Amino acid sequence: MLIGISAISIPIIIHLLNRRKFQRVIWAAMRFLKTSVQQNQRRIHLEDILLLIMRCLLIAIIVLTLARPAIKSSATGILGAKTTSIIILDNSYSMSASDGTSDWFTRGQNVAYEIISNMQPGSSSALFLASDIVRPVIPEPTYDVNLLRKAIKEARVCGRTSDLLPLIKQAVEMLKVRPAIRREIYTITDGQSLAWKNMKEIQNLFAEAKKENIQVSIILVGEPQERNLGINRFSVASGLCPVNQPIRFEVQVNNYGEVEEKDIKVNLSVDDNPPCDEVVIDNIPSGTSKTVSLFAKFYKDGFHSLNSKITGDRLPADDTLSLAIKTVKEVRILLVDGNPGAEAREGQAFFLKNAIQPVPPAEAPQYFLKPTVVYVKDLTNIKFDDFDVVFLLDVSELSDQTINALDYFVNRGGGLVIFPGPLTASRYYNNVLFDKFSLLPAKLGNIKGDYNNRELFFSFQSKDYNHPIVEIWNDPSSGTLSSAKFYAAYDLLVPQNNSNSVANTRIILNYNDGKPAIVEKAKGFGRVVLFSSTANTFWNDLPVRPAFVPLIHRLIGSITTRQFENLTLRVGDTFIYRVDKESLGKDVVIIPPGISTNSPRGLRRVELLNDLPAIQYDETDFSGVYEVLMEGNVHKVIKFAVQFNPIESNLNFLSKPQLDLISQYTYLLHWRQGVSIRDEIQKNRFGIELGMPFALMALLIAITESALAQYFSKTK
Repeated sequence: MLIGISAISIPIIIHLLNRRKFQRVIWAAMRFLKTSVQQNQRRIHLEDILLLIMRCLLIAIIVLTLARPAIKSSATGILGAKTTSIIILDNSYSMSASDGTSDWFTRGQNVAYEIISNMQPGSSSALFLASDIVRPVIPEPTYDVNLLRKAIKEARVCGRTSDLLPLIKQAVEMLKVRPAIRREIYTITDGQSLAWKNMKEIQNLFAEAKKENIQVSIILVGEPQERNLGINRFSVASGLCPVNQPIRFEVQVNNYGEVEEKDIKVNLSVDDNPPCDEVVIDNIPSGTSKTVSLFAKFYKDGFHSLNSKITGDRLPADDTLSLAIKTVKEVRILLVDGNPGAEAREGQAFFLKNAIQPVPPAEAPQYFLKPTVVYVKDLTNIKFDDFDVVFLLDVSELSDQTINALDYFVNRGGGLVIFPGPLTASRYYNNVLFDKFSLLPAKLGNIKGDYNNRELFFSFQSKDYNHPIVEIWNDPSSGTLSSAKFYAAYDLLVPQNNSNSVANTRIILNYNDGKPAIVEKAKGFGRVVLFSSTANTFWNDLPVRPAFVPLIHRLIGSITTRQFENLTLRVGDTFIYRVDKESLGKDVVIIPPGISTNSPRGLRRVELLNDLPAIQYDETDFSGVYEVLMEGNVHKVIKFAVQFNPIESNLNFLSKPQLDLISQYTYLLHWRQGVSIRDEIQKNRFGIELGMPFALMALLIAITESALAQYFSKTK
């Protein structure tokens, strides 16, 4: 615009062209007028020069007004300089909160539009989505404004939590090496304090950016929220998921707000059908949670998705939580009895079979749990792949062929449960099953107690149950585990130094002296559970206690769902699902939640994972139900669910001290209705603009010039 000042030459040229040319003529009669004429010429010349100056000044001031001059000392305020900027748009799920008319993320998108619209011609911008990971949408600054607009429009709120530190760090490092005169970072977020948990490190980055003449702008598009309810947990409580049986689900609702909430409706729906069950929570005080039970019944085996939903509020993202399960018609269980005893009623298989099928004999054939009892000598004729769970009951030793088959069975997703006894060869178990095949979750130590002395006994822990199999006994109404008396048991030596073993090993239950009673280990796609005592009444009286049946059922449910437990995972986790050998090399299409049939889908191929064919998918940024379509079998749909991290539901806003720390090194702007983000950004970029004063000055000069011209043109 400053090139327009050259227009000053126009009135000067006109002035020069219009100068009168005189021819000197000596005329004696007029000599008395000479003095008067000379005086008038000097006056007219001064008037013309004054008008010329005012007209030139008027053109100069109009040009300066259009060029928008400003007062700014920083080098980043050089007028007309091209900008290299990075736009960081928060897309964590707290950005889906709203005030009833628009959500924070839509506000953030509109702010991003205004930022790129306000860039000087020739400026470039990059776009990053901010959550707890760095998600570069446009990783390098681009001059294509249309591409930026398209990327902003297509951005979605994900199910991840907030952490701005990695993104701000990457943005500062990127701009430090850019040669542009003006470098800017725009962070658009909702002001949730969780995103600023690393405040000290972020403040240091802001200070570093200021030294490098990088302008950082923080634009808060959210507002403090006093109320928010969210589903904190949604899980299967029944353990097993058979068809034609009512299955219990637990939903935990948390009040993250500052006031008590009342009459909260919680419902359960299956496969996008209308709700099949609903309960109402009377009240949830601030900062507390309540758990309710809901029931559903399935009439077809296979994959099913479930949604738990509460009364909607200003943050809809945490009002619905999804779950995926696979229902089964039957569970086949193999009981390998190594010590049947003199009478059948004395053997461990007898007690376990009746615990597995706690129904009258006439109803046993229709029961979904199908136990089969065999002896060790008959294992050569048994195919483990025909069963879902194998129990080894006081088995002394196994052949190499059987051990290899059992190891493959567990790795492909089968379950193995071991109950020791007087015939158990602990040295063989430790050397072969633990050291060589890594099947056991712990080594067998010495036998503690004396099964012949019934006066001395020990028991299970009485409280603080942490494992999903036994956590229901935290509720006294569910009964008790600690009433069982144990007279003898192996010391289970859980590994401490082998990190790989420790990572896959978990204690299910302890004795009251703190020593492990039941230990499990994940191996491949399967699971191994090791008990320290017998499944009959020889070393304890657990089999005749009321808790024995639900304990065994929950154990079987936990084991059989091992290969299906990855059907429900957290946002960001990797989905892994084992398939049959025939599917190896085939393509699978994965449809994320909220994606239409015409939108791009995730394409994967079935490959070997730990020598087993499996589907692997890691783009789980969105919470909800995903569908997996197998090549050549469009009717077979695998479903898995991704759940958000409930920590993001805490909508605590930045405190006044935190805001003060941020504003020390950045330009902090709170979005408000009616605020022009464009004007605020321009003010921050250039400082105090002088456009309006120059415009008023131009108007004043124009009026003055017109008045003087009128006055000078009068006849004197």
